[in-house]
Amino acid sequence: KYPALIQGKGPLNVTTPVQTTDFLPTIMELLGGVASDNPTWPLDGASLLPVVASPDAPRKKPLGFSWGGQSGVIDNDWKIVTKPAVGQCTKQPGFDFKSKDTHFLYNLAEDYHELHDLKGSEPAQFTRMLGLLTDFLASVNNSQVNETKCRGAAPHGHN
Repeated sequence: KYPALIQGKGPLNVTTPVQTTDFLPTIMELLGGVASDNPTWPLDGASLLPVVASPDAPRKKPLGFSWGGQSGVIDNDWKIVTKPAVGQCTKQPGFDFKSKDTHFLYNLAEDYHELHDLKGSEPAQFTRMLGLLTDFLASVNNSQVNETKCRGAAPHGHN
């Protein structure tokens, strides 16, 4: 079934946000829904098979990340991030890396360099994304405390 889905398509230009945590759910789906050793634990990531079928398909499950004191969520075109770090260019115009703000909101479709914080002009979107971030961080904390038996946040982050 799946080789036929992929063959003849050539290189895929995927615009849907994906990450490495999507590999396991994809493999599990390819193997016919193999069960997890810990079925009560939430599974990070989402199967990439819908993306293979349609590279522009919207992502159904937001991407969350938490690493080195920075955390965020990407939900298709929208991204919320805390404590953004200097990217590839320390002199990138339009962004104040010394800002005292704790959260930044970006529309990645319109501002893929993440230069314009939209939390002030998009309050409903900011509230929605902040809720997704809060839920993601609560899930990370739950995993650390109740599943892996870590105490609180991991010192070097968690993905």
